[in-house]
Amino acid sequence: MEFKNRYYYDDNGKVIQKEFNNLINKDFKNFIEDPIDYPIKDIKIVDKKIVLKTDSDKEKDEQEVYSSLTWDRKRVTKYPHIENQVDAIYKGFQAIKNTIALPQETLDWLDQCKKVKEDIPKEW
Repeated sequence: MEFKNRYYYDDNGKVIQKEFNNLINKDFKNFIEDPIDYPIKDIKIVDKKIVLKTDSDKEKDEQEVYSSLTWDRKRVTKYPHIENQVDAIYKGFQAIKNTIALPQETLDWLDQCKKVKEDIPKEW
């Protein structure tokens, strides 16, 4: 048996896995062989034929992935980058550190952040 691209898919035509080898994966009941090496995110199977996904298909895939995320992972995709969050927190504490008593751990953290900012300035 020669090496071939095999695209394994579910009953809805969603490609689950791609393999290039000379063995048929018995874990999947549906597969199609094709000499072209497609990225599986770009194709679906319709009437036992490989079809390129439309922009609408790709948007639906992205929405399904997002919908399957837990609340904390959804939040991560919406929050500012962690570097920007740390900078904002740092600036906030710097603004109030002389007006209220902050815990020593917070003051130590501010000193560490200041040192990092001095050692590694932002590149504009």
